[in-house]
Amino acid sequence: MTAKSSLPDLQLVLKNDKFELERLTAAFDEFAERHQVSDQARFQLQLCLEEMVLNVINYGFDDGAEHEIHVDFEFQIDSRTVTVNILDDGRRFNPLIEVPVPDVEAKLEERTVGGLGVHFVRTFMDDADYRHEDGKNRLTLTKNVGK
Repeated sequence: MTAKSSLPDLQLVLKNDKFELERLTAAFDEFAERHQVSDQARFQLQLCLEEMVLNVINYGFDDGAEHEIHVDFEFQIDSRTVTVNILDDGRRFNPLIEVPVPDVEAKLEERTVGGLGVHFVRTFMDDADYRHEDGKNRLTLTKNVGK
């Protein structure tokens, strides 16, 4: 019997409420600890994850109703890669192409609001993919976490 190379070992269902970020952070910390993710990779993943989920909470739903946001974490043993899938039934929106690149060189008071989370994703993740399937947004973030 061969060792499984992929473990879908954490699945969360969050409500579209910003207070759910605490539960997300705690669950991700436990996941990262279990897989010995380095501090730098942990910080980068957590920052991107929180930014993307917060964007869904703040901007994804127009109806004021309670919605579910599914966040699945997978650790690829062979490649030491973490893959995070964020799935929601909010407005169709591809942040990877519909959000302008922020001018991070501009003075803080001259910057336009928005786009910083996507900038972090583009900077810190090894891969990011968006798909809209069966009425759902799926954002997949992938990061090689090394040794």
